[in-house]
Order: sequence, then structure tokens, then C-alpha cells
Amino acid sequence: MEIPDPNVRQIAKAFDLVVIPLLDELARDYEFSPESGMKIANIKTYALHLRAITIAIDENNPEAFNKNVDLLMSESMLP
Repeated sequence: MEIPDPNVRQIAKAFDLVVIPLLDELARDYEFSPESGMKIANIKTYALHLRAITIAIDENNPEAFNKNVDLLMSESMLP
């Protein structure tokens, strides 16, 4: 099986077109317990940081890359 090797623009586009909208739809359309709702919100935050990291890589912007890696690392992990 051949697995495609996406570039950072494709990864950022996947966050924009698939990951973030799906997380928004889940949060909007399903009734989660407060704990599960927080997990969805945390996952979206992680996804947004990862998207920003891919954009920083694409733009060859080490400051933005480091800032977003630090933000991602400072987020509390899912229990």
C-alpha cells in the first residue's frame, strides 16, 4: 500500500477543510457531558496550534513555529 506524503500546505488545508469543521460540528450538533465537551474544546485547541505550526513551517517562520510549539506544549493534556 502506498501512503501519500503530504506537504505542509496540504496538512494546513486538511485542518481547515476537515479537522476544524468536524470538531465544530461535533461541538454544535451533539450533546456532550461537560467533561467530554471540554475534551472536544481541548482537541480543537491542539488542532489549531498544529495548523499554526504547519503554516509557520511553510512560511519558514521560526518565531511563529517556536511560539506555537510553546503554546502547544503549555496546553494541559487530555486525561
